[in-house]
Amino acid sequence: MFDHSPEFDWRALYQAAIFEDDKSKIAARITAAENALRANATSLTDSHESSKELRDMERAMYFLKLLENQSWD
Repeated sequence: MFDHSPEFDWRALYQAAIFEDDKSKIAARITAAENALRANATSLTDSHESSKELRDMERAMYFLKLLENQSWD
């Protein structure tokens, strides 16, 4: 059974963006992952578990930005 929680969604979408090998699909995958990250960030509460999740999300966003800024020529 698939977990449809926001955490699963951002992680799955992040991985899809990072591992996408079709250059024509990368931008859309990055956008979907970034949107899921933003949506999940607003739903987190202030706890130790949430702070770890936020750090993971910040790292993911950083790598998505690096990927987005690559030249794909």
